[in-house]
Amino acid sequence: MTEEAEFIEQLQNQHTIKVPEKNVDFNSTDSFPSLPKSQPKVVNSWKPPKSAVKTTTERLEIPLNMQVRQQLGKQTSASQVCKDLMQKHKTSIEFSTNKNTQSLTFIITGLPENVKLARKQLLNILAVKITETITIPVMVRPFLLGKGGSALKELTSRTLTNIQIPKFDKNNETDEDIQISITGHFEAIQDAKKEIDALVAQRTSNHYQRVTIERSFHPFLAGANKSNVAQLEEEFGIKIHIPPYDAESTDKKADEILLVGERAETLKCEAKLLSLYEEFKQTTKTLNIAIPKKQHRFIIGPKGSGLQEIMQKSGCVVEVPSINNPVDDVLIRGPQGSLSAALALVLERANSVSIGEFELKAILPPTVDAALFVKYLLQKERAFIKNLETEHNSTIQFHLSALSVEVQAKSLADLNSIKDKLGKFIKQTSQSLYLAVCAVPNDLHRFIVGKGGQNIQKLKGKEEWDGRLVDIMVPAEDEDINEIVVIVKKKAPNAASDKEALDFATQIKKYVVDEANASADLTTTVLQIDQKYHGRLIGSGGAALKEMLVPYGNAVIVRFGSAEKNTANSITIKGPQNDVAKVASRINELVGEWKHIEVMASFTETLKVPNGYAKQLVGTGGTGGKDINWISKTVKEQFANKKFKLGSNEKSFEKDLTGTGGLYLSFDVASANNEEIITIKGPKSFVVAAKSILQEKLVVLLDTDEVKFNIFDSISKPAKAILGDDDEMKKQMIKFLIGKEGKALKKILESCNVQAHFSKEEEEDENGLGFVHIHGNKAGVVQAKKAFIETVEEKILNSYSVKLVLPKASMSVIVGRGGSNMAKLSEEHKVRIDFGLELDDDMIECTVEGNQAGCEQVKEILENIGNDIANTTTLNLHVPTFLHKLVIGSGGSVIREFIETLGGSDRVRINFPKPNDGNDPNIIVVTANADLFAEIEEKFNALLVQVVNKGYEKSKFVKFLDLNHTPKQTVAMPKSDANVAFGRSKDGLCDLMRRFSVSIWPSESADTVTYTILGDDEKEMQACKAHISSKIRVTQTVPVPASILDSIRGNQLVLQGLQDVVKKINSGSTSVNLSAGAIKGEKDGHVLVKGEKGKVAEVVKSLTAQLKQLELFKYVSLIAIPEEFGAHIIGRKGITINRIRDESGAHLDLDQHVNKNTKTRNLTIRAANETSLEIALKSVNDILETQRALQESQKAAQVPARVDDDVVIGKTGVPKGVPSGYHGKSKQGNKISSMVTVNEPTFTNVKADTPAKQEWESVPVRNKKNVDAPISKPEPEVNGVIGSNGVHVEKKKKAAAPQANGHVEKPVVPLPKAPEYIQPEPVVDEWQTVNPGKKSVKPTTVEQNPATSAFQGIPVTVSSLSLISTEETASKKKKKKKKAASSAVPSE
Repeated sequence: MTEEAEFIEQLQNQHTIKVPEKNVDFNSTDSFPSLPKSQPKVVNSWKPPKSAVKTTTERLEIPLNMQVRQQLGKQTSASQVCKDLMQKHKTSIEFSTNKNTQSLTFIITGLPENVKLARKQLLNILAVKITETITIPVMVRPFLLGKGGSALKELTSRTLTNIQIPKFDKNNETDEDIQISITGHFEAIQDAKKEIDALVAQRTSNHYQRVTIERSFHPFLAGANKSNVAQLEEEFGIKIHIPPYDAESTDKKADEILLVGERAETLKCEAKLLSLYEEFKQTTKTLNIAIPKKQHRFIIGPKGSGLQEIMQKSGCVVEVPSINNPVDDVLIRGPQGSLSAALALVLERANSVSIGEFELKAILPPTVDAALFVKYLLQKERAFIKNLETEHNSTIQFHLSALSVEVQAKSLADLNSIKDKLGKFIKQTSQSLYLAVCAVPNDLHRFIVGKGGQNIQKLKGKEEWDGRLVDIMVPAEDEDINEIVVIVKKKAPNAASDKEALDFATQIKKYVVDEANASADLTTTVLQIDQKYHGRLIGSGGAALKEMLVPYGNAVIVRFGSAEKNTANSITIKGPQNDVAKVASRINELVGEWKHIEVMASFTETLKVPNGYAKQLVGTGGTGGKDINWISKTVKEQFANKKFKLGSNEKSFEKDLTGTGGLYLSFDVASANNEEIITIKGPKSFVVAAKSILQEKLVVLLDTDEVKFNIFDSISKPAKAILGDDDEMKKQMIKFLIGKEGKALKKILESCNVQAHFSKEEEEDENGLGFVHIHGNKAGVVQAKKAFIETVEEKILNSYSVKLVLPKASMSVIVGRGGSNMAKLSEEHKVRIDFGLELDDDMIECTVEGNQAGCEQVKEILENIGNDIANTTTLNLHVPTFLHKLVIGSGGSVIREFIETLGGSDRVRINFPKPNDGNDPNIIVVTANADLFAEIEEKFNALLVQVVNKGYEKSKFVKFLDLNHTPKQTVAMPKSDANVAFGRSKDGLCDLMRRFSVSIWPSESADTVTYTILGDDEKEMQACKAHISSKIRVTQTVPVPASILDSIRGNQLVLQGLQDVVKKINSGSTSVNLSAGAIKGEKDGHVLVKGEKGKVAEVVKSLTAQLKQLELFKYVSLIAIPEEFGAHIIGRKGITINRIRDESGAHLDLDQHVNKNTKTRNLTIRAANETSLEIALKSVNDILETQRALQESQKAAQVPARVDDDVVIGKTGVPKGVPSGYHGKSKQGNKISSMVTVNEPTFTNVKADTPAKQEWESVPVRNKKNVDAPISKPEPEVNGVIGSNGVHVEKKKKAAAPQANGHVEKPVVPLPKAPEYIQPEPVVDEWQTVNPGKKSVKPTTVEQNPATSAFQGIPVTVSSLSLISTEETASKKKKKKKKAASSAVPSE
């Protein structure tokens, strides 16, 4: 097979073109060296010898997916194309085909301009044409078209593109943008777009900002299906163009993102894009995976939909090598956590289709031309292939270049099935058919085929051929190929029958050609028709001629003569004789009609108008154009409205009134005697209507006025003084007056109902900048002129601009996040800030525009920022870590305020160390201008003093000192003690700094903290050191007396007492714990005390004293008190329990814990002897019996028993302490209405006037000698012991028991009857205190008399009580001792 044939076969199944621009080293002679396309200046490099003719060489590669798709049987000879272009452009062109990638490579050598033209022509012929749509402002449309479309024609000619611009719609003038389509190869489209963008930028106020960002991050910025781009465009109101992503492109421009819109908004968007870019750079990771090349297309999906789907679901970008790149690796890029999900999606899509391939040579007989056979299959057996694809939901592709068949199926079973069926079909068909290529002139092809292929069908049915003619393949009509393929059946499926089949095909070919020649009957006719009618016969773009020849199946060819060959009036018609006669007759008929119309359209009328108005009515005259078309359109409307009617002999013009063409009207303008004469020629009825229309328009024009003036000559003197001769500023004023896309100008014109035109660029030299022409109604013209002048004048008076050069690095500070800083400056000072040209790699030009005062102020601010940035460096501040949080403040408030005092975060940035980042944790890094360092250090030291002393008026701390200061002191302590002494955050160190006027620097090692103390007063430093040393904890043991240890082994109540002593003496900073031996009662039992040295000594002293007291109280008894009787044991304000202590000398401790089953609380009584214990037991039993008796006696009356610590029923039946016959109110105002008797004690219910809780606020302790003494207000804690709240109390001369507070949580609840006693009915106690507003009530704590109690300082917890008989059996006592030992808990 020839090289040309191979090239033709490769042009299949293409869809998108993208021609990479690459310069390669081409091996040439010294006289013809390779030069880059742009021919950059090369310094200090080898130079080739000079040649008489400068030539250049370019390499053009068209990948397989960029090659034009060829239809079967319609071939384009690459060889012939190259030959034609070489001859036309005098260049040398060589081409080759890559066997692996199937891409075409062309090497073009010649003069630079010829090489450029040849390159464009190659792409235009061999590269696929694509269409792109872009949007441009509607106001740019006339400039893109040019006069009579000249600009557009030049553009399309230069770029070899086809550009479609929609027609202007007067009825829809609200559209601001229009869409134009550009068709051509990729390179041509890019060239055209570049020129159009430049034109748009020139003619609009839009700013074009290009942002350079690595192309590999473009997909992340664009988002899936460009969702992020849409969001940014909506947010900033601009257009964002991100170039098509090509990971393998070497073009640096592919990194550029184009932003189009208002300058301020584009700058904001640029900052946002750069911020997102930096964020993606920090989080993006990559993953490579090898996937067979054939499966890449399934990952990509139709038009890249697969890649977009993966990105939408996983947030990752998948990069697939191009079809020309033999690499199998697929790159996945995205966040670390999303790579696995993206990989799963990639593998899923890659394996979604099963692929199989087999070579045709392995199936076809060696005598069969594989390429020819594939063409037969695709043309004649397409139905069979389609059925196979539908049946198995698969796709079959024939590769002509590789002579292979590829099958794609959803499952492996379908793949195997279709391969088997297709292979069998190909094998059987190829063995039974013979394909013969026969040379037949192209002109006879249509006669062989016949109308709708009927001739071939007749040939196939000829009896003498016995059905052996299968088919005839004929090239397409527009192909210049003089061959057909005759397909016949072989007599036998072997090579021996091929000779007979070829002879048979040749016989058929001879018959077919003879028949075609007989049917053709070709003839040629030449008509002489005036050249002026040729254009109408051809029509726009040849439409009229094509329409005329359609009935003849394009069998007739019509060619028009030319003046160069002296055949200007000739029309040559070639084709079948009958068809030629019909076409000639139709042409003569049309020309005759047009001549008749010319006669009918010769009527004329004249209209005289004042000078200058003819142009406004009909322009320069003529038969068409926009100045005339409006008249024809209006005439049609008035005939449709029946304002005019056609004459009886004008019926032939009816079709023109409903068509889109003209009305045969022409207009001619002549001047005479200060007036103009318009001559109207055409059909009479149309002329009359046109004259009437022009007369009506003239009336309107006569009422209009116009004014032409220069805006800048009409403004006030102050405005002129500011403006001067600055043409650039004048242009800016004109742009401002016009506004964005002409909106401002349009608003003025609409309000005044006038029209205005500014002088064009070519007229500016004559009229000057700012020349404007306004015309319309007289009042509107005056109003519009005033508005123009006032608008420009106001803008000038408020316009002042300064230019300055700033470091590029200052842009981010000036602009701020999202443009906030620049917006703030602009708003505060009423100015506009623009960044202009980049002067070099480090500097950029900035322009500030606005009022003069604002511009100068902003200029100073920007210069300060630029100076700060230019001299920015870092300063290390050494500050202990524990002070950092004070410097930062709540939510960063302190440091933010401090930064503001230095000029804000734009001038100063402060970074605190991060934990475990490997840097010194005591160093705070300040980034600022070096000139500010002295001020920053001074103010920062003042800030340290301020935050340390905050809230402490008497602080001595006045100056912070660093480690370089002398003198200094150091002290070390274990890290565990340091945390206890000063807290983990070292807040306690601030107290020492305030107290001793020193600076403290802690430094930690594995187990030790060393404190460096710095100050100016040696005495204060020593005092601080001593204080820190005192915080070092010591340990001391206190032995438990042997008698107590012996008692513990026999009585768990003693252990409970010991635990109570330890628990009560324990404090936050000093820990007191029993040893295991002490708990078990072993000989070495002791108490371990750990804490600060001074406090340990105090605790040991107190503990030793209390252990001695505990040793004296050897007799212990435990009583379970019903919960409702607890208040009676305590008595009002603790008076009852104190009386029992005084009388018995015993210690009573009421457990806070309530037994949920028995509703009782334990009362522990400890005494030094049996007598003391018996007295206390008897007193408790008396109270319980009395209360039980009162409960029984009050069942019927439901009178509550009083919680009265002195109420004890005596032998006379009257409570002790109550005088006989007494009636009155108690302390709380409760009235006693009757006395209690022995036989039938009764109480009446009384109402409390005062809240009962007041009775429990103070429980004074009365001496044993004066029990009945009046109750006085208690004094503070006695003799320097630990109080009930655990706080040390200084020694006082006069002492009394502490106050006791407590409440009964709820009313008394009836209990089941105890075994040893008769349970009384519950009574409501008029002295009970119920606090409904609180869910829990603090218990009342009563201190013992220190003179009699070994448990001084240990509070008694008030609870409800129940009675357990002291006369218990030995077994019960044993059980209780075991239970107490297992659950003994020190009382609080």
